[in-house]
Amino acid sequence: MPRELPQDHFCPWREEAEELKERLTSLEAKMATLERHVFGRRAEKLPAVATELRGAADSTAARAEAAKRKRQERAARKAEEAPAREIRHAVPAEERHCPACGSEDLKPLGKGRTSVVYEYVPARFEKQVHVQEVLACACGRGVVTAPPPARVVDRGEYGPGFLSHMVVSKCADAMPLHRLA
Repeated sequence: MPRELPQDHFCPWREEAEELKERLTSLEAKMATLERHVFGRRAEKLPAVATELRGAADSTAARAEAAKRKRQERAARKAEEAPAREIRHAVPAEERHCPACGSEDLKPLGKGRTSVVYEYVPARFEKQVHVQEVLACACGRGVVTAPPPARVVDRGEYGPGFLSHMVVSKCADAMPLHRLA
């Protein structure tokens, strides 16, 4: 803040100092007006940072949960819409005997064990439902099950065609075709 000049003192610079003081006051007023225009009035100030962070964390968690729910619903809908093909796996002839007593009098036990594999058949995806035949012996102590379908990954639900299609489609853009040969 500029210091006050004594009233009884007179020098050639006094007039210029007072003009500069008036100019400074008017420039400060203009600057305050512009700041209000740019940054808004005090009543329109943003909420405290802590409040915003707390609110942002709550809304972020809620948005993430909603997005997860939406993805799950979409995946379930697509799984239902996918064309399904049932593939039956029978117990091989050399294994059609009771492991307990050796009898070959085996009867079907329920509908069988099912597993789902999503496979890529050129130009479309297909849901394959594999049904493994389960046979029970008349003695009641032995059960025989057909071997499961081959898997790329243990307990994975995607077949080799699906996985190879995904890898090729992801890498096809990264490398020019003339370099693949």
